[in-house]
Amino acid sequence: MEKRKSIFALLVIIFLFSALSINSSSPTAHVETEVFEQLEETNNVRVMIEFKEDNKFRKIKGDELGIKVKHNFGNKISAMINAEDLDQLQDNPKVKKIKIMGVKHISLSDSVPLINASIAWPIQIEGINVTGIDETICIIDTGVNYSHPDLGGCYGENNVSSDCKIIGGFDYCADDVTCTTSDNNPIDVNGHGTHVAGIAGANGTAKGVAPGAKIIMIKASNSTGTFWDDDLKSAIDWCVNNASAFNISVISMSLGGGLYDSYCDGVDDSEDLTSSINNAIAVNISVVVATGNDANYTHVASPACIQNVTAIGGTDKSDAIYSGGNRNNLTDLLAPGVSITSTYLGPTGYAIGSGTSMSAPHVAGAFTLLRQFYKLQTNKILTPSEIEIAFNNSGKIINDASSNLNFSKIDIYGAILLQDDKSPSVTLINPNNSLSTLEDNQSFNCNATDEIGLLNMTFYLWNSTGVVNQTNLSINGIFAQQEFNETGLSSGNYHWNCLVYDSQNNSAFASSNFSLTISDISVSLESPTNFTFTNVNQTLNCSSNTEVGIELSNVTLFVWNSTGDIIYNLTNNISGTTNSSSFQYNFSEAEELKWNCLIYTNISTSSFSSSNFTITYDTTNPNITLLNPSNSDSSNTGTSTVIFEYNVSESNIDDCSLIINGEVDQTASDVSVSEANNFSKSLASGSYNWNINCTDLANNLESSGIRSLTINAAAATSGGGGGGGGSTTTSTKKVYNVAKKEFQQGHSQLIKKGEQMKFAYQNLNHTLTLNQTFGQTAIVIIQSNPITLVINLGETKKINLDEDKTYDLEVSLISVSTSAEIKIKSINETIPTKQISGGGNSSFVVEELGVKEFQDYPWYWGVFIIVVILGIGIYKFVKIKLSIKLRKAGPKKK
Repeated sequence: MEKRKSIFALLVIIFLFSALSINSSSPTAHVETEVFEQLEETNNVRVMIEFKEDNKFRKIKGDELGIKVKHNFGNKISAMINAEDLDQLQDNPKVKKIKIMGVKHISLSDSVPLINASIAWPIQIEGINVTGIDETICIIDTGVNYSHPDLGGCYGENNVSSDCKIIGGFDYCADDVTCTTSDNNPIDVNGHGTHVAGIAGANGTAKGVAPGAKIIMIKASNSTGTFWDDDLKSAIDWCVNNASAFNISVISMSLGGGLYDSYCDGVDDSEDLTSSINNAIAVNISVVVATGNDANYTHVASPACIQNVTAIGGTDKSDAIYSGGNRNNLTDLLAPGVSITSTYLGPTGYAIGSGTSMSAPHVAGAFTLLRQFYKLQTNKILTPSEIEIAFNNSGKIINDASSNLNFSKIDIYGAILLQDDKSPSVTLINPNNSLSTLEDNQSFNCNATDEIGLLNMTFYLWNSTGVVNQTNLSINGIFAQQEFNETGLSSGNYHWNCLVYDSQNNSAFASSNFSLTISDISVSLESPTNFTFTNVNQTLNCSSNTEVGIELSNVTLFVWNSTGDIIYNLTNNISGTTNSSSFQYNFSEAEELKWNCLIYTNISTSSFSSSNFTITYDTTNPNITLLNPSNSDSSNTGTSTVIFEYNVSESNIDDCSLIINGEVDQTASDVSVSEANNFSKSLASGSYNWNINCTDLANNLESSGIRSLTINAAAATSGGGGGGGGSTTTSTKKVYNVAKKEFQQGHSQLIKKGEQMKFAYQNLNHTLTLNQTFGQTAIVIIQSNPITLVINLGETKKINLDEDKTYDLEVSLISVSTSAEIKIKSINETIPTKQISGGGNSSFVVEELGVKEFQDYPWYWGVFIIVVILGIGIYKFVKIKLSIKLRKAGPKKK
């Protein structure tokens, strides 16, 4: 108890001491000397005003202070003030500090090939060139001449759907002098920003590093190239806040002020540019900044000295250090910066500029290309540090004799190669899988594609004991097809594949080996052809032959039902080295069957044909329902276009015809069994009878009932002769209907852009549309559920149409120019399951920053803290009141 009394007495003493310790010092806010100095030279100065902690979490309004606020940063604001404003602010008890606003200044193509940008543009991922497509560079500079044709010739007005290259931006210096007004139109009156924008992304007579990228321009300087730090901070924040809407991936700043020989985070930075830059990095936006042009090899300008930026120095066209540029151990990368030709003011203006200002947009464009490539290839986003490391590890090392430091000059193609971890795509062409043949001389063909470049191909042929042949050939380019010849293969079972390496040593075999049997017996199924549909009994024919010196012994026909059970077999004796056998087969019910022939020789060797044939027995006619027009319809007058609508129910439909007055008018083979079908016909006035005939693949024919239709005569008109009548035609792209039998056997069709192949699978209609061709590649869209497929010449790809565990469709590109010959085939192959083996699991480790829990303090410590706070508050309040009285009373007269 005595202890508590002693503590309480101590607290009271502290409180009284705090209340009585009042002096007559001035209550004015701290004002930097430079503010007074500049107000002596000019009427208005740009300042940053910092408020005391009690105003930290609310925005200060200008009318509270009697000034116009330019930017509001929470407990700081920026404003243009005069001497009278300064007097008022000094006496404002909310104001803590007033300091002069920092400024930055601008740092004053044939350079694109010097960084291997142009050889990166032809690289394609899924048919998209690596030119910066779908990426946006946010440039903070003097504005942009968006009317220049190389910069798109238009301004996107911040519309994310705009096709303009300069898709949007903001102007923090609309008055071009003091930067006290702002608007949404970042037009350039200086020229520097236009030059920078052209280097980064022009796409016309001049081509920038990323010609496919969009550009956001944030104008943050006046006409002389002066940037105030508050505008610069707001500009960076604008880029970050709008990054997701415009897909901004890099911020480029060709500006700077001051000189620093070490990281300057938070140094001379009352506007807190550091935190704005760190916010950009945190959302995967790279910040690229020029180091400045003071010919200094120990210091760089701010904000290039901030740790999280990528600081850019310059080189000339002979890869020597740009001597007029700044560089030190904070400099991250180099890029061309001497005599750079780029866009300028005027409708078609160009200019030559030098400086690290020209180097920075080279790197901004380069970062965009690498980010785009990696995202297309892996569907992942590289972080700013990963991009910077990639360019450091892949660039050309350049020594600076002045500082004896080594720097990396960017190499875009090299950086892309470094990030390429996708293996080539390998396709086995022929001989076909599971081939059984007597021919002991074989040619093996395979092809490969790679997004960057191929290196070599190795052919492997194995038999039951091991490798029979292993042949390696050098290849190059992004597509290669090779043939490997083998002679005198002995009888037996083989399998083969091709192993392909690309220029980054990524390698791959084809997804599965092909098998080959060199047999002493050859068996072929002759007729009926595979996937035959019939409504009558059939004669099944197969042929066989064998090597000289071996005699054929017997042939057995096997027939299986849909569940794989043998429902029929018959054996006939044969002889000689060549035979053709026929079997009469009578169907018992409608069903789908498979058949094959097994041949035996006199030395007890045997063989089936390489694959079974399918035959479907169908005696059911299609079921037709007429929908429109109704029977005896007479609703049309004068020449009219009539839509004849119907439904048909049939699993193996072939085609349907419109019959008018007993004659076939038109026939369609693209008949849907899941939705209504129709024919369109222009008819003059008169009476008609119509019906629909449908035939299935087994030649079962059904005719619907007949309906009548009347087209009324148009009413006669009087008066002068009018102009001639007209007709309207509709141009439609061709649709090629692939019959079920053709689809099962494999069907090739030459189609133009926009044309379609229509086929049915599992009673659902699907289309394959040619979307685009380029080089040796075609892009097709397969739907009902849209699947976009990029396929190269000679390549075959397998598609899962119904999201089960099997491939249902095989697509091959036979030839390609402006049109493409495409083959489609129905398949039923189990999708292989990929297994990944390796040394254990890996995971990202996030280091958690712990927060220490507060300990429970005794009650008297709580009272102590409260009393001290109250004491300090009363002390400051009384001090300010007394100071104001002394200021108003003025100095005492002596």
